[in-house]
Amino acid sequence: MEFDKTFKEIMDKSKNEETVDEGLLNKLAAGTALGLSLATGTPDAEAKSKDISSQSISQPLINQKIQAFNNIFAKQKNKLINALIQVESRGNNNAVGDHGDAVGPLQIHAEVVKDFNRWTNLDLKHIATEDDKKAGKKDMFDRPTAIMVCDKYLSVYGKEYIKKTGEIPTMKILAQIWNGGPNGWKNPNTDHYAAKVLKSL
Repeated sequence: MEFDKTFKEIMDKSKNEETVDEGLLNKLAAGTALGLSLATGTPDAEAKSKDISSQSISQPLINQKIQAFNNIFAKQKNKLINALIQVESRGNNNAVGDHGDAVGPLQIHAEVVKDFNRWTNLDLKHIATEDDKKAGKKDMFDRPTAIMVCDKYLSVYGKEYIKKTGEIPTMKILAQIWNGGPNGWKNPNTDHYAAKVLKSL
């Protein structure tokens, strides 16, 4: 695929350089072939969905892939999160699932909110009390707030996936992380969910 060729070009060029060529990096993040690659998952990424964190991975290479992921995710995240909303709640901001544990348009659990608050030092609520609402605090029934939490969660754990596998996560991988947690990509039970997300893109 063009995506694989372009990324290989970047990596080969960077072997004898301190930094990645910005023109090549932008090419990686912008091409239409890349959009297809993210949506369907490249064979290489799917084949290497395993933890290699115990092996020696070049930190400059990891940093380059994280930079590429940041560019890719910035362009694709709205499309992905909109698909997640359709699968999770069919667009219903007031949806409640998992016996009350998952709420809002993205069916967010309390643990996800805790992660977000820990990363950002904010005090978002999973389900706001009346006093919280009077104080102006947002919870996961508020769509912009839920999207912000989802955005951060996928960004952080997408980078963790790169550190563990050496691969840039596809949209399928990100959907599996949203469905099954940070290591959801390891769980075959998330495959059906990811397939529904990809179909909704």
